[in-house]
Amino acid sequence: MKNKPVDALLLYGSSEENADIFYATKMFVPDAHIYIQKKNKKMVILNDLELDRGKKQAQVDRVLSFSTYQSKALKTRDRRGTTADVIEVALKELKVKNVGVPSNFPLFLADILRSRNFNLIPQPEPFFPERRFKTKTEVKHISESIHHTEQAIHKAIQFIKKTTVKQGYLWHRGKKVTPADIKKIINVSLMENECVAQHSIVAGGDEACDPHNTGFKPIPAHKPIVMDIFPKSIKTGYYADITRTVVRGKPSQAVLDLYQTVLEGQKIGFDLAGPGVRGSDIHEAICDYFESKGYKTGKKNGFIQGFFHGTGHGLGLDVHEAPRVSLGNDILQPGDVVTIEPGLYYRGIGGIRIEDDILITKTGCKKLSTYSKKFVV
Repeated sequence: MKNKPVDALLLYGSSEENADIFYATKMFVPDAHIYIQKKNKKMVILNDLELDRGKKQAQVDRVLSFSTYQSKALKTRDRRGTTADVIEVALKELKVKNVGVPSNFPLFLADILRSRNFNLIPQPEPFFPERRFKTKTEVKHISESIHHTEQAIHKAIQFIKKTTVKQGYLWHRGKKVTPADIKKIINVSLMENECVAQHSIVAGGDEACDPHNTGFKPIPAHKPIVMDIFPKSIKTGYYADITRTVVRGKPSQAVLDLYQTVLEGQKIGFDLAGPGVRGSDIHEAICDYFESKGYKTGKKNGFIQGFFHGTGHGLGLDVHEAPRVSLGNDILQPGDVVTIEPGLYYRGIGGIRIEDDILITKTGCKKLSTYSKKFVV
């Protein structure tokens, strides 16, 4: 279906939480505010607390006062100066009727504006298609986040190296090592570099067989330990997303073979990634390789095992964004920054995932994350 033409674009939310608004304004604002773009002209309507800062920092054509528009709205009968009233006044001033909004635009605002004869037309994702293709500056910001993430992972692995193997677990200073112990090291390192990570994954053994299990049980020896860290830079807003799997102790041959297979699967992803390549072709090639090595995917004893998640995803102001390197029709193009993160998960052996961030270039791909993949530490 062809998209209906729109006169302007409208966003409402906090740019600290809404990556589209931050992308458009390049300014972090904690409270929800209004962004309107008519053709190439951008404007934001901020509360007076943010007004002076907005005039200095927001990369837009006009920074306007919410209270000023409230006053204009209050001069209209039956208007109370609400957010919807302010948007109505602004759109009428711009002589806008057909408005493009994102799919997650607040329903209560949409209902009110539609009742006032504005045509709100949901736009396909991504709302700003150009967000997908990273500029040199954006690649630099992502690379900085990657560098800080690799530093944090390094510190975590150095800690793991110093632990004692006893009674099937890792011990430190007379106590079993927990995921929280390792996450503390990671989080402190990231905070020292003005990055924040939420829901970081540090999980060992069977706990790592649930890829999004953040980890709670004491860390086992001889079993894989998955560390998946995806922090956001407080300064730039850009994410990194890196996973390393290590083992402390004496892993079984089954564990060693599993790791080597995932490592080879990731290499297949790197070799195939490039402009014009369909993400699903990369994903299916890795799946086929795993199958050829005898690693089947399916349910066993009530749990799904094998390789049951996507190979990768876009990375930028959101930790998951376009394009997908998975089942689907996304085709990689120059400027895409994506993850390549195959994994295999079998209860009794453990979970293995290795993840790196790459930039799609005109001729292939460039690895942005390069931290060591030494398994036995």
